[in-house]
Amino acid sequence: MRLTSQVVEPDKEPVSGQIVPAAKEDGFVFPYTWSATNGDTTFSSQGFLYLESVAAALSGARKMAERSAGLGSAKLSEAPPPQEIAALESEAQAGSPEDREACRDLYCRARELRAKAHLSMLDAPLLFVKQHPYFAGHIYDDYYTWHPGGGIYVLERPHHPGPGCEVRAIIDPATLETLGEGVYRDPDLSWDAERLVFALRPGPDATTSLYQIGIDGRGLNRLTASDQHHDITPAWLPDGRIVFTSTRPKALVPCFNSGVDTLHTISADGSDIRSISSNNVTEFDPAVMPDGRVLYGRWEYVDKTALYVQSLWTMLPDGRMEEALFGNNLAKPTAILDPQPVPGTQMVIASLTPHNGQAVGAIGMIDTAKGKNDLKAVFNFTPEYPVEMDQGLHVGPCDPWPLSQDDVMISNNAIAAHGIIELVDRFGNRELVHCDPKISCYAPMLVKPRKRPPVVSPETEPNKPGRFLVVDVYQGLQGVERGTIKQIRILEETARTSGIPPGGRWWNQAFLVSWQGAYIIKNILGTVPVHEDGSAYFEVPPGRAIYFEVLDEEGREIQRMRSFVQAASGTTRSCIGCHESKKSAAIGSGAPPLALLREPAKPEPESWGTGYIDYPTMIQPVLDKYCVRCHGGEEGMGAGLDFSGGWTWAFNISYETLIKHRLTGFLNCHNSSVHTSELLPPRTIGSGAAPLAKILIEKHPEMSRPERDLVLAWMDTNSNYYGTWDYTLHATCDAILETRGLLAAVMQEAGCTECHAPSHVGNDWVNLQTPEWSRILRAPMAESEGGLGLAMCRKRKARAGYPLVDQSIQPPDVLYESRQPEWDPGGEVHVAMQSTDDPHYQAMLRIIRHARSEALARPRVDMPGAEIVPGVCRMQAPPPVPESAPPLAARLRSDYAVELFWPRLADTIGLEYELHRGPSANFTPDESTRIGLTTAGRFFDLMPPVGRQHYA
Repeated sequence: MRLTSQVVEPDKEPVSGQIVPAAKEDGFVFPYTWSATNGDTTFSSQGFLYLESVAAALSGARKMAERSAGLGSAKLSEAPPPQEIAALESEAQAGSPEDREACRDLYCRARELRAKAHLSMLDAPLLFVKQHPYFAGHIYDDYYTWHPGGGIYVLERPHHPGPGCEVRAIIDPATLETLGEGVYRDPDLSWDAERLVFALRPGPDATTSLYQIGIDGRGLNRLTASDQHHDITPAWLPDGRIVFTSTRPKALVPCFNSGVDTLHTISADGSDIRSISSNNVTEFDPAVMPDGRVLYGRWEYVDKTALYVQSLWTMLPDGRMEEALFGNNLAKPTAILDPQPVPGTQMVIASLTPHNGQAVGAIGMIDTAKGKNDLKAVFNFTPEYPVEMDQGLHVGPCDPWPLSQDDVMISNNAIAAHGIIELVDRFGNRELVHCDPKISCYAPMLVKPRKRPPVVSPETEPNKPGRFLVVDVYQGLQGVERGTIKQIRILEETARTSGIPPGGRWWNQAFLVSWQGAYIIKNILGTVPVHEDGSAYFEVPPGRAIYFEVLDEEGREIQRMRSFVQAASGTTRSCIGCHESKKSAAIGSGAPPLALLREPAKPEPESWGTGYIDYPTMIQPVLDKYCVRCHGGEEGMGAGLDFSGGWTWAFNISYETLIKHRLTGFLNCHNSSVHTSELLPPRTIGSGAAPLAKILIEKHPEMSRPERDLVLAWMDTNSNYYGTWDYTLHATCDAILETRGLLAAVMQEAGCTECHAPSHVGNDWVNLQTPEWSRILRAPMAESEGGLGLAMCRKRKARAGYPLVDQSIQPPDVLYESRQPEWDPGGEVHVAMQSTDDPHYQAMLRIIRHARSEALARPRVDMPGAEIVPGVCRMQAPPPVPESAPPLAARLRSDYAVELFWPRLADTIGLEYELHRGPSANFTPDESTRIGLTTAGRFFDLMPPVGRQHYA
């Protein structure tokens, strides 16, 4: 095949180049490359050619006519009769390939027949949207963009394009009933095809609201109105209500800080809006399955990468029984959007898109009977785009509307970013249905009644606990002996609604939580017992995104759920086991689970308590008590490990030491860690895999059980550093960065760069909390009686220091195997400083002390003197007021302010605390004694009166 193309520039000779299509074994889509040079200018392009033979066109026409008849299309008179196709086939066989004009004419007639056959399937008017492409930064924030124009339209005779094919506006700026200029989007037809619901953003500073209108363009009615949130992607439910996604919960995306939109329902008259999801990240494009379930895309990252898991889920319209349908444990496709059930099948059609970029990509038909996480279940209608779509796509197909398992309407803006409507089939054929040269066309669907799915009666009761029944937790846990599991821990993925510190994003986190681990603050609600038969029956507060961990008798994690469920108010959700196949049956004696013989258990506090676990205020004190003396403190740095609490740029020394040495069972969840979405075997992560857990249990009997359990539970939150959404104006300690050049210069003077790379200062070499404990001072100094000098340096080329922990692009079976090399004490000792009197020691100590002063002048939330902004998380169902307030403690600070603090327990998070100061121990709080309100776990009485004070 030889094809050429030309580039014509004004006042220049045309430049010709050869188009080279790639070889293909099947189908009609050929990727191509083209390039040509004119003087100093090189032109190049890539794209797709759609090429076929006359025989292929006629074969396709015959099959399409047969499928059209099978669909029972009302426009069968438009399909070419079989004898017309046969006559053209005979003519093609008798023709001469040397007669180019005759061959061209024959091909055009064959294509016309094929087009006629394919379009005959469109047996009703075509509804579609005219709009400009969004070109948003991500697939989840396109409603923030502003590219007005277009409206919602009907093509009356899509089976017969050409002159006289009328396009009628249902609503646009020129219709009688209009909302004016704006971005019209997301239409959905009622089951009887009489009315449609849609979304509109009317201005650049406006939000998006829902409306409905008759298919005749009359009866316009606004359903939602607010200047505070966006309502988008509506779809009709079988009972006449409408499901849609909305930013009403006011949660914020953990990795970007834009709005989170989740599933809601509303009555057709605009009343009775209900949230049916507790997700803390965005949900997409609801549709309705033939059995009445809501089909939707769900983004979540419970201890897995934030980038690669936007999978297909279903739930009942009242929020019960959410269940993964496809892709929740697949690294790719990255996102599955625009889902629609395929009539008469168990299949679903969807767009397989990137996350960063536009919501376009391969059009895949998913056979849900072939497995939830098997790419063999996906058939790609657009093979020029891969099923395992990655990032950064800007143009391509989207908005599939299935006619059958073989034929699908799509929108496609692959050519010049201009959206057209096409009809594609499973066999590689494509046909243009409609385009507008001035504006893109999207969201095609046929205007004809559809079979209404059955109505699922609601069963939820507002603000009542939900219940969970686990029949046998051991099913699905290979290699775990019966009797090993003692408890189930219940954790909540909280949803932040408060602000963030200025300064950008850190390891892709909008709010700095961890070192490439979890993005979310965890709230541990407590534990419930597992009975001898593996069953558990318990209740959970409603309106929470929760997940579970199973624990052994030592409190170590055996398995982690890493996907959230919600407790639907007043209902019971059951499952067979842990990560079991939903098609499996419970294995047992036939007797009822032992857990059902009792009332549902309520989550009990762990030995250390419940609620948030904050590393600097809860874990570091345990390390200070038991570990720092030998690891970073007075007696040195055993095994080269420093567990002291000196502040680093983002965290502290002990935290970075634990993570870098892989001591905590930490799972890297950075965007590049694509395989973290896949299922992991038991004891792969968390305290069950952590070397530190083994050390604490076997070698530190002096540690109390609550202290040990607290550290184990912290590991099982994926080793977060910050445990609350509280913040200050400074997320990082930039003062430590300012020391590096100064310290490197002194190191060079002291001769340290004979072994160390010039200008390199390790992230944990400087201890701003206790400057004299800094590794950069102690390691090169001769051993001394005071214990500061450690003589740790050796005469050999030094490593540049441990980098940020990086497990990117690794399969799950090696995520927990790799460990950093241990410190090697062998070799000839190199002493650069004899004592603390050494001028190089004194110079570096002055630099570090100055940096400490600078850091404390701009304190982070984990530093003394921080002016804390209390963080707030969404409370979808209001928490009940506990029977008693948490214990209040107080301490006097050096500036004579009184710091009041109390535990942030699971049942008190989200409550507002009223603080009082009185003259006596038993004073009665009233308006005159109140000194403040806060949602945080601490309060500062900055100007207390002189003398003894009492607080409540």
